[in-house]
Amino acid sequence: MEIDFSNDKIQNILNEQIIPQQQQKNEQNILLQNPLFLIGVVGFHHKKGSIIEFYYPSNIHGLDEKKQQYIKDWLPIYCMPDAIHNKNEDFIYFTIIIDDVMLYCVSYFKQIQVKNDQMRQNNKELTRSHLQKSLFVLSTLPLQGYIMSRLEPTTRAYFNQININDYEILESAYQNMNQSLKNTHNLKDSEIYIGTPVKTLVYFFKEKVLQIVKAILLEKRIIVYSLNSCACSNFIISIISLFPGLSHFNFSNSFYISIVKKALNEYGFPLRIFNEIDKPIEMYFTVQNLDQIEKYKSYLIGTTSQLIKTHKKTQADLIIDLDQNSIIYQNENIKNLLQLNSEEKKFMENIYKISKQYISEEQKDWKNMEYSATFTQFVGSNDWIRIQFYEYFINLVCELQMIKGRFEQKKNENLSKDLEDFEDYLESDDESQQQSQNYQQMKGVEDDKIKYLKQQKKLIKNSYNFLKKYNTKFIFEYLQTQNYKFWKQNHDESIALRSINSIENNTKAIIFFQNGEVYAGGMQNGLKNGKGCKFDQIDQKIEICENYLNNLKQGHTVIKSIRNSEFYFEGQYINDMREGFGNLIFENQKYTGNFKNDKLHGQGQLVNENDASIYEGEFQNNKKKGMGKFKNNEICYIGQFENDLFEGKGQIIFSNNGDVYSGDFKKGKMHGQGELQGVSFVYKGEFQDGKFNGQGQYEILESKNVYQGFFKNGVLDESKQQIIKYKDGSIYNGMIKNWEKNGEGVLCHVDGKIENGVFENGVLIKN
Repeated sequence: MEIDFSNDKIQNILNEQIIPQQQQKNEQNILLQNPLFLIGVVGFHHKKGSIIEFYYPSNIHGLDEKKQQYIKDWLPIYCMPDAIHNKNEDFIYFTIIIDDVMLYCVSYFKQIQVKNDQMRQNNKELTRSHLQKSLFVLSTLPLQGYIMSRLEPTTRAYFNQININDYEILESAYQNMNQSLKNTHNLKDSEIYIGTPVKTLVYFFKEKVLQIVKAILLEKRIIVYSLNSCACSNFIISIISLFPGLSHFNFSNSFYISIVKKALNEYGFPLRIFNEIDKPIEMYFTVQNLDQIEKYKSYLIGTTSQLIKTHKKTQADLIIDLDQNSIIYQNENIKNLLQLNSEEKKFMENIYKISKQYISEEQKDWKNMEYSATFTQFVGSNDWIRIQFYEYFINLVCELQMIKGRFEQKKNENLSKDLEDFEDYLESDDESQQQSQNYQQMKGVEDDKIKYLKQQKKLIKNSYNFLKKYNTKFIFEYLQTQNYKFWKQNHDESIALRSINSIENNTKAIIFFQNGEVYAGGMQNGLKNGKGCKFDQIDQKIEICENYLNNLKQGHTVIKSIRNSEFYFEGQYINDMREGFGNLIFENQKYTGNFKNDKLHGQGQLVNENDASIYEGEFQNNKKKGMGKFKNNEICYIGQFENDLFEGKGQIIFSNNGDVYSGDFKKGKMHGQGELQGVSFVYKGEFQDGKFNGQGQYEILESKNVYQGFFKNGVLDESKQQIIKYKDGSIYNGMIKNWEKNGEGVLCHVDGKIENGVFENGVLIKN
């Protein structure tokens, strides 16, 4: 099967993956040379107020005095937000801009009880029963939740010190974290979202989450209020994370994230909703900035100040009160504009219903900090919720591009007049209408054009129906926004092929998917259809299929790693599952044989380089089951299998000594009736867990002595009477120890002589 890779887009992507490009060493802004820019402590002084008590590096990376002073002026304000003095502990995220570089900041506040005189001696001016301290970190990377998680052990250790003025632990933390953050090449986007409690957002606001998202899209002025600064931070990073690429739009250090960004750029993401000039997003907005707010066209700000929440200067459209988990609409027009239709409500109900099943008690609190990026259940998780919204946005922009393309086509082909005539023609059902000029004109048009006009009318109607899912009033309002106008000029028009209304079969489509996959081939109805090739940039695999049907692989397919031979498959697919004969290489294993329902099933051979083994035989649901032959450096087994283990009848040959066992197996071990032939012995009888256990007969080949009786853990059970048959025909019945007559017993000789008594090491010592 041949795929044309000559397209420039495909060539560029493959070159980037196969031929690693040498990184250019550009002279960086001094601010960008260290991912961790600054660490320090802000304290509350009973006379001076909030002041910076310590920061490291002490020269603030050599910034000029004016810039240093700017940082020093604002840090105390941000690190000690309004109402924080009433909290035992809290945290906050905020940003500071220096030289057009955004610094992402985290600050952890704590009230520290003065426990002893030593703490007072360390701070002569201490007059209160508590110290108020805030530990802050500034970074050039948008990884506030990630940094907060890494900072947590340091925070705990620092605040537990008796000498709170000992900052050595902070200097050490800076060096360690700065070094680790320099190596973010393999950072996954899930780590970007550490500390982003989307489930909490959905739990409290349910369907209103989508209303808030739409308000942000419409560039409304939104205040997020809570007495807890961490609640504002958690809410804003959570709602922003639902917009594709918006949380990491200026993060370029990671290989994985750069791939995702490149794919999102094809769709025009991230949407340009915010900027630093007149459309800011601020997780903490201070009273000191209140005079600036009137010049903002739109904003999303968090605050702990009741003054900002109620001040007329803000001209807020929405106020989101996290202490009440409610939305206050400032006028009815905005409220009506953001109302959800039935389709949108169904969309949110599904997300809420599923995520609610997997939410913990800790996640039902805005003050919760989720440090882990891992999850045991994907469905219903934070990442799962984000994917639902990503699909929401992608479907929206693909349909917008489809409609945009339809109307441009309508304009270019002068279809407007033809469609009007065509509609009159379709609606003409009486004699007077049929005499109209339009009817007569269309009646004479050839069938092909009639068919084409029907198709165009249907497509436009379908596009309008699809947009109703997003609420038509909202769509028309959105089309007037600046972020839509920017998107309109900054996306790849081929995304229209992902629209469900793209009914033409395009055989040369090139589509970028948000998970980093690139597809080249047939597309129809927004789905892969026909011959195509899919390239997974993250897993570094190419998939070539002779026929996709509605995204599902059908027929002959090849999937392979492009940089090594870690993975390879060639064979048949039915409904996106391997079926029939195929070849598979995976995890240092090579399988040649039959598949069913995407699993190893039927006759096959599995060569495993991990344990140097070869299996030939039957498989069922990816497991060895049925008759088969297994061989490695230690054994050769022929017989029955169950769940990858020897089970039932079989024979095994041990390579190290040539022993041969024939008989029953259970869970991979000799178990049941069997015979084991060794170099010096033959055992016939019962086995358990791979050893002689139960009734059996053991013959020593050199002496021809035969032992009959009960065996335990591979030897004769010395607590029971046993039988020994000697080569000369004599028979002993009695106690045995170390394979000799020992204890009471009877020895019957061939000539009829009988020895009855006590034996010791094979000799009668007492009659």
